[in-house]
Amino acid sequence: MKINNNSTIQMFSLFIDKYNGQEEEYIVGRKETGEYINVPRVAIESIDLLNQRLTIGEVESKLSAKYKEEIGVLEFVNTCFEIGFINKVDGTEVTSINEKQVIKNQFSFIKPKVAKVFFNIYAWFFYIALFIYSMVLYIASPKSLPKITDFLFHDSLTIVVTFGLLSMWGIIFIHEIGHLIAARAHSIESKVKFGRSGMYLVIETVIPNIWAATKKARNEIFLAGLAFNSLMLSSSLTIVYLHDIGIINYSEELYRFVRFIVIINIWSFITQPLIFTKSDLYYVLNNQWNCTDLHGYTALYTKKKFGFHLISDDIEKLKNISKQENISIKKYLPIYLLGLIFSFTVAIVYSGLTYWYFTLSKGILFDGKVLTLQFWDRFFGVGYLITPFIWLFVYIVIDFIKERKENLFSKRRELNEGNS
Repeated sequence: MKINNNSTIQMFSLFIDKYNGQEEEYIVGRKETGEYINVPRVAIESIDLLNQRLTIGEVESKLSAKYKEEIGVLEFVNTCFEIGFINKVDGTEVTSINEKQVIKNQFSFIKPKVAKVFFNIYAWFFYIALFIYSMVLYIASPKSLPKITDFLFHDSLTIVVTFGLLSMWGIIFIHEIGHLIAARAHSIESKVKFGRSGMYLVIETVIPNIWAATKKARNEIFLAGLAFNSLMLSSSLTIVYLHDIGIINYSEELYRFVRFIVIINIWSFITQPLIFTKSDLYYVLNNQWNCTDLHGYTALYTKKKFGFHLISDDIEKLKNISKQENISIKKYLPIYLLGLIFSFTVAIVYSGLTYWYFTLSKGILFDGKVLTLQFWDRFFGVGYLITPFIWLFVYIVIDFIKERKENLFSKRRELNEGNS
């Protein structure tokens, strides 16, 4: 559908609010689809005038005269069209946008009233108290302190990998349920899906309408997963402590497994300061510094600084970054660069570990004794260690194809704009 300066626009019902209380920055979005954008005040004025059935050209003339500079209302309207904010153009319904997939709330059966039992001011004091209780237990029983060997809770690497992965997925799922219940406490739709974190397939909670929540509510949702980690840590640590002081005795296998659960939960807290990994604390920082995509913008800014090629869409994104977001990017830049160095170091260490284990195992793997337990233990061990490299290769290919498509689309659009 062709939109020009003579077109009149009818928007869907949009959510509009000041972004974290700022006077010049606003969040505009459509709750039905979960699409939100960060815009300056002039964009809100454009929406108000367009809703009065003025043509795009008339709105542009009014605003350009008011601000004594050219205001690109047509470009803004085209952006709104692409993300599904526009219902009608010149009185004609925009069919393709009307059919845009509406958000489905997978957990509507969790009522906000019930969810608030888990997330209210008293519940937060309880979660904090549990974390302090866990630290006190460590002081009272130094034997309970986690050791790196706790990751190897069984002599067979196959058992460690199999049950370790299942346990970690279970812990991650409970962590994500925390985010989900906190979102429901604020009457916000949410769902769980499989996602990607670096080289790994993970479970993650998707909360499209989180930008419709207050700044305080967003922080609560971001930290809710750690609240549930605090609950899991205190429970598992109590079990370890009761065994250590002789009140309850468990089998050696169960004791070592529970210590593994403890160290996984401790790891969840230890890795939070590594905000370049987009941890929960990263999203809190993103929220506190009033930036909608701190990591993404910093990545583009870094590419530009080091002379990497940027497609026109990315260049446009950098141009439209607000003054406040530019300040946030410069604050985050050292953290981002340290993150790149850290990630590169971890990759080298992990590669060395994989090479060492393969060298240790190749004699057993290639001696032809495939019916022995030792062969399959080493086979699955090597398979587990090289899996991230396989995923990394797959993701690189996917990202390369995606980038190629974006470049072609960008060049085609520039060519069309030049011809028009």
